[in-house]
Amino acid sequence: MAFTNNILSSNIRQFLVLCLVIIAFLFSMHAKIAAQDEEFSQDEFSQNKDAENDPILLFNQGQDAHAKGDLKKALEFYERALKEYPAFPEAEYQRGMVFQSLDQHSNAEKSFRKAIELKHNWSLPYIQLGIMLFDTGNYRDSEKFLTEGLRLDGTSYIAISALSDLLVKTKVPDSRLRDFYAKLAVLAKGKNVPISLWTSKAGIERKLGEIDSAKESISRALSLDANDKIALAELAEIYLLERKHDSAIETAERILRKNSESRMAKMILARAYNLKGDSDKALKILDSIPNADQEILEFQTAIKTDGDLTVESLEKMLEIDATNVSALGRLCSVTRATAPEKALDYCKRALTIDKNNINYAIGFGAALVQLKQYSSAVTVLRNLLQHSPNDYVIHANLATALFQMQDFEAAKIEYKWLIGKRSELAVAYYFLAISHDKLLEYKDALENYQKFVELAESGGNQLEVEKVNLRIPILMGQIKRGIGKTKK
Repeated sequence: MAFTNNILSSNIRQFLVLCLVIIAFLFSMHAKIAAQDEEFSQDEFSQNKDAENDPILLFNQGQDAHAKGDLKKALEFYERALKEYPAFPEAEYQRGMVFQSLDQHSNAEKSFRKAIELKHNWSLPYIQLGIMLFDTGNYRDSEKFLTEGLRLDGTSYIAISALSDLLVKTKVPDSRLRDFYAKLAVLAKGKNVPISLWTSKAGIERKLGEIDSAKESISRALSLDANDKIALAELAEIYLLERKHDSAIETAERILRKNSESRMAKMILARAYNLKGDSDKALKILDSIPNADQEILEFQTAIKTDGDLTVESLEKMLEIDATNVSALGRLCSVTRATAPEKALDYCKRALTIDKNNINYAIGFGAALVQLKQYSSAVTVLRNLLQHSPNDYVIHANLATALFQMQDFEAAKIEYKWLIGKRSELAVAYYFLAISHDKLLEYKDALENYQKFVELAESGGNQLEVEKVNLRIPILMGQIKRGIGKTKK
């Protein structure tokens, strides 16, 4: 699971939302007072003329306390306002914000849902509920509410940033990422593009493997604020992807100089040291993070078990960092025989991140062979031979794919190449012999069957040896009778 966090920090985010809700509240109150034919008039809204119990004044007092950080007093005023007037969406929403700040997520969710019920075309409760559900791991509902919030307010940079982070973290298909990216690209062409949009754009580009574009976007973000911690974190992610571990460490330390307890920066730092090979340093950094959550515990477990190279430990590493190309590459190799479908996915993901790594491409082709997708495998492997014409693994997998497709003429060429490199390889003679046999080239078939038996009798392949020993007398009879093609 890649550690990206393009969402604004909780305090900043809540401050911005608080400003937005005040504006929304003032506009809505103006509309309610001005339109006498609305659901209720100003007199109906403030049925109690006693200023002490006026819901609008109580709400404003709650806003003042909220802005000063006195959450207990703010909650008291919001609840008094709701007692006086229960159908008060702004007060319900702000009560949810207080509950969220107090980590009372169940109560916060109820308040946000109630605000949506009271004012279903208001984007803020949708967006804030989506953000909270994302933070608590309910990704499916989070995406639903963030998407609806963006439908109501297509330029909400808070929602865009949150949804961007969610899409990267939940490993959605590239097609979904590209659809979202297209919207970001349009917004990025506007005036006064905020830093959060450039950072979100960079995160999506990095996920799609478009590293040069990601670098350009993060450069634009940092030109607006060279010390923005979210932009710096995204820059560090790009460095990790490029395996520039020292640069990632330096960037994470820049964040920590501003905020010594930044969990985000410490996680990046730990990953960088782990990828650099200093697992002890990585574990020490993780130990310094207070209140370790499931992600940290899994990361620690993955580091400690990495030496075992088990599939489980490697997959744990991917849960922490979905772009860990080293783990992807190893899984590409070790799952090929037992879980070729998984291997195909791992190889493809590794190849997307590191397009120039021939081993990932070979693994991808080999996985296609394991899955019996022979035609696709032949296309991939022949392309690879243009770049690595002497790679034994490519030729071996290509020979297998061609043989299974019954393209014996082409398979014959590959098996001869393999024998030319490893003349002691019995199995290559076996399949070369069968290829000749299928092509009615009986003399060549007999010669290679005999060579196979000579090499295989002392090294296993007993079943194949028995089959060949049954075939040889028949083949000799066919040759004696002049059946089959004659050597040119």
